[in-house]
Amino acid sequence: MPKGPTKRRPQTTARLLEAAQETFTERGFHGSSFEVICERAGLTCGALYSNFRAREKLFFALFDLHAHFGRRIETWTDRPRPAPAPTQRAPGLTPCQ
Repeated sequence: MPKGPTKRRPQTTARLLEAAQETFTERGFHGSSFEVICERAGLTCGALYSNFRAREKLFFALFDLHAHFGRRIETWTDRPRPAPAPTQRAPGLTPCQ
């Protein structure tokens, strides 16, 4: 039985997201092309287009992934966050009223 796209899709998506993150970090959004991302991931452009129709969708998938990861970290730490340190004022200045 041949491998279907649904069996490989999670691995393909992970490779594309990793390659995109590295490429966006090095070259910025506008300097990153699908060709460079595909080459770095070791995949064809067809694999990229079947998962992400536009560079913006790929970028926002990365954004969502990192936002989700950040929320998961917050739930892992069940302790309250410390209050921010008070700011120091220069001597002789009074707060605005």
